[in-house]
Amino acid sequence: MQKYRIRPLRLEKGWSQEQLATIAGLSTRTVQRIENGEQASLETLTAIAAALGVQVRDLNAQPQQTIEEAPDEQRLRRQVAAEGKLLSMAVRFAVIGVMLFAINWFTHPHYLWS
Repeated sequence: MQKYRIRPLRLEKGWSQEQLATIAGLSTRTVQRIENGEQASLETLTAIAAALGVQVRDLNAQPQQTIEEAPDEQRLRRQVAAEGKLLSMAVRFAVIGVMLFAINWFTHPHYLWS
């Protein structure tokens, strides 16, 4: 079952299936079948694309993977942000520790606080 973006493009122009079929030189039943997910030949898709004023590649529905990948991408972005925050805190801890050690060393060289 193939999904094409014919119905939204047709409705965007305000055309009925009959009007699209007449302009594309196809039967109304052919347009109905394609909109319901049946496979269409390249020649038929070319005629419909020309009638709608788009390229044939624009008739193909967007792959479902991009919709499903969006939450994964957001999850990965949050994870990277959390790891960056953790690294920032670790560096801050190390810098403060070195500074405290230096203060201790220069103020009381014979007595270590830790």
